[in-house]
Amino acid sequence: TTQETEEKLKLVGEINLGVAVGYEQMPVSVPLRKDVLPRHSGVLGTTGGGKSTTIAGLISQLCR
Repeated sequence: TTQETEEKLKLVGEINLGVAVGYEQMPVSVPLRKDVLPRHSGVLGTTGGGKSTTIAGLISQLCR
């Protein structure tokens, strides 16, 4: 089931990253812990791939 898959892949947490590719009903989240989102992080992608949008969303969630 979707819930079992989320638990096995550890996709449950406070920081929402989006949805799994090909599984639009499966949200991907990570816990808000220093070992998951360390002090220095990088977001890589092609031009127009959504890097700035991703960072803006993460900052918005972390400011709550």
